[in-house]
Amino acid sequence: MLFLSQTKYMILFICYFLLVANISFSQNQLPNYTYEDLYRLALSNKNNPVELNKYLKEYYRKSKHDNSPERLTEYYRDFIFLNPENERIEKIDSALHYANLTKNNEIIGRTYLTKGTIYYNIKNYQEALNNYLLGYEYISDTENDYLKNRLKNHIGIIKNYLGNYDEAVTLFKESIDFFKLDLDNYNNQRGFINSSRNMAWAFTKLGQIQESNQILEDTYKFTIKTGISPLDEKYLLFCQSINDYHLKKHNISIQKIKQTLPQIYENEDFAWGSIGELYLAKSYWDTHQTEKAIPHLLKIDKVFVDKNYTHPDLREAYEMLIKYYENEHDKDKQLFYTNRLIEVDKVFNTNYKNLSKEIYREYETKDLLQAKRDLEFALYLQKYQSKIILSVSLFIILLLGIIYFISQRRNREKARELIRKIESLSLQTTTSFEPLEVIEMPKAKPILADELAQTILGKLKKLEDKEFYLKKDITLSKLAKKLETNSSYLSAVINNYKNKNFASYLNELRINYIAKEILKSDSYELQKYSVDAFADMAGYSNVKSFSDAFQKELDIKPSLFIREVMKRNQVALVA
Repeated sequence: MLFLSQTKYMILFICYFLLVANISFSQNQLPNYTYEDLYRLALSNKNNPVELNKYLKEYYRKSKHDNSPERLTEYYRDFIFLNPENERIEKIDSALHYANLTKNNEIIGRTYLTKGTIYYNIKNYQEALNNYLLGYEYISDTENDYLKNRLKNHIGIIKNYLGNYDEAVTLFKESIDFFKLDLDNYNNQRGFINSSRNMAWAFTKLGQIQESNQILEDTYKFTIKTGISPLDEKYLLFCQSINDYHLKKHNISIQKIKQTLPQIYENEDFAWGSIGELYLAKSYWDTHQTEKAIPHLLKIDKVFVDKNYTHPDLREAYEMLIKYYENEHDKDKQLFYTNRLIEVDKVFNTNYKNLSKEIYREYETKDLLQAKRDLEFALYLQKYQSKIILSVSLFIILLLGIIYFISQRRNREKARELIRKIESLSLQTTTSFEPLEVIEMPKAKPILADELAQTILGKLKKLEDKEFYLKKDITLSKLAKKLETNSSYLSAVINNYKNKNFASYLNELRINYIAKEILKSDSYELQKYSVDAFADMAGYSNVKSFSDAFQKELDIKPSLFIREVMKRNQVALVA
C-alpha cells in the first residue's frame, strides 16, 4: 500500500515537470524565420536589448544548425555595429575566420571592408588602409563593381586624411562615374553623395574652392531632390561653410557651422566636429574676436584628451592657444599648451608617420622643445623672482662687504707702513722729503744754463724752508716773481730738476708737510681737527682737492691715515 502511494506521487511529479518544460519550450521557440526576417527584426529592435538578443541568438543558432560559414560570417559582420566598440575587433576577426572558410572572394573582401571601417571609426588610419587594400585585392577578382567603387571611396577618404589629395580626387572621380550610372538605386545614391562630398573636401584642401563649391551645390540639389538623408544635407552645408571661410566670408561661415554642428555631434562624429570647432575659432580669430575663439579651441583639446584623437589640420589649434596665452602674458598656460602640442606631435608620429611622407607641421620639434625650455626657465624666474633678487642682492652685498673689508685692511697696512717710513725719516731734514716709492725718471736735458738753474733752485729751497706752498693763492707766476725769474724758466727748472710739473711739485710739498703734521699730533688734536681743517692747513681751498691729492701722493685716504695714527697713539699710551 505504501509503495503504491509513493508511485502515485512520483508519476504526478513527472507529469508536472513535463508540462512546465513544454510550456517553457513553447514560449522560447521562435517561428521558422528566414535569415532575412531575423536580420530585419534584429535591426528594427536595436534599441531593445532583450528583443535584439533574442533574434541574434536565433540567427546564430540557425547558422550553426545549417553549418553555413556564409551565414556565420554575416552574423559576425553584418551585426558588428550593434556590439560595443571594444568588442568589434574580436567579432570581425571571427567573421574573417568564417569568411575564409567560404573561399568566396566577395565575402572575404566585404569582410575586410567592414574591418577597415571599424579601424577608421577609431581613427586608426594605418590599419583602416591596410584592410581596405586587402579588401580591394579580393573584390577586384570579382564582378561586383559596386563593392569595388565603394572601396575606392573608402581608400580615397584615407588619402584625404593623409593629405594625398590628388590621389584621392582620382579615386573619387572613378567611384562617382560608376555610381552615376544608376542613380535610381539607393546604394548608388549613397555612394554618389559620399564620394562627391569627399571629393569636394579634397578640392578644398587643394585650394580649388570654386570647384569644391560647384560639387557641393550640385550634390546638395540632388540630396534635396531625392530626400535621401537630412544628415547628408547638413554635412554638405558644413563643407560649404569651410569654403566660405577660405573666401573670407567669416560671418556666413560661422552661421553655417553653428547651424550644422549639432547634427554632426549627434552623429557622434567628433572628427568632423573638431574641424568645425577649428574653423569657428579661425573665423573669430581673423575677425579680431579672439575671446570667442578660445572656447572652440578648448573643445578640440578636450577631444584629444578624451579620445586621443587629433589630425594634422587640428595642430593649428594649439599654435593659436599658445599665441593667445603668450599675448596674455600667461606663461603657465603657454607652457601647458606647449606641452600638449608635444603630446599631439607624438600622436601624429604614431598615426601618420608610416603612412605619409609629409606631416603637416608649423614648427620643427626641436624648436618646440626649445620654446618649452625657454618657458620653463621664464616661469622659474617668475615664480622665484623675489627670492632670486634677494639672493643676488645679498650676494652682491656680501661680495661688496668682502671687497671693502679687504680694501680697508690693505689701506690700513699701507697707512701703517707709511707711518713707519715717515717716522724713520729725520725730522731735522728739510721739510720736503722724498715721496715713497718714487720711480726715478730720466732727467731731460736742461734747457737753461746750469748756473742760472742752480741759482733758481737755491732760491726755491729757501722758499720751501719758509713753507711758501701752504699759501692758498700761490701760483707759478707769483712764485716766479718771488724768485726774480719768469714763469717759463721756473717751470723748466721744476720739470728738469724735480721731474714733475708745478702742480705735482706743489701737491707733493703740501701732502708731505701735512702727513708729518698729522703724525706729530696727539689723539686729542686729531679728534679736534677734521679733514677739512687739515685741508685748510695744507693750503687747499676745498676738501675734495686735498683728499684727491693725498690719495694720489700717498695712495691712501687722509681719513684712514688719521685713524691709523690715532690707533698708534693709543697703543703708545697703553704701553
